[in-house]
Amino acid sequence: MPKFMQSLEGPVYERLEKIAKDRGISIQVLIRAVIVPEWFRENGNSLNSENVQHKTTLHRSFGPVSRS
Repeated sequence: MPKFMQSLEGPVYERLEKIAKDRGISIQVLIRAVIVPEWFRENGNSLNSENVQHKTTLHRSFGPVSRS
């Protein structure tokens, strides 16, 4: 299985940590099972580099995750 590493700023990590804790899951599971699938549902499966770069910039605030 392919793997990747990601660095998060302190406030972003703390927000994800709280969301994960409230759901009773780890941050890793939150990202893998909630955030990534939600991002694909909302943004489609288009992965051309221009599209991904633009949408990544727009979603850095993790706005969609806060609805939980």
